[in-house]
Amino acid sequence: MGRHYLQGIAMTRDQWLKTCAQRFIDRGGLDIGEAAAYAEECARQQKDEHGIDPATWDAPADAADDDMSYWDNDGAEDDEP
Repeated sequence: MGRHYLQGIAMTRDQWLKTCAQRFIDRGGLDIGEAAAYAEECARQQKDEHGIDPATWDAPADAADDDMSYWDNDGAEDDEP
């Protein structure tokens, strides 16, 4: 865990969400709406585990990858956000 930066500045929650959603699009093949919903759920989990400051959360790509590691081979989870 450490600070996450975008162009040298600690990420805001919105930047973290956008980066996380993009990972779901790039690696999970989700559309933007689905990816945004999954990113919101990841952010909720990060807040519960690490507090309100996104700079203390896991990297967005790591959070998305962790979530996707529970998916079935078809790319769909049993419980969608």
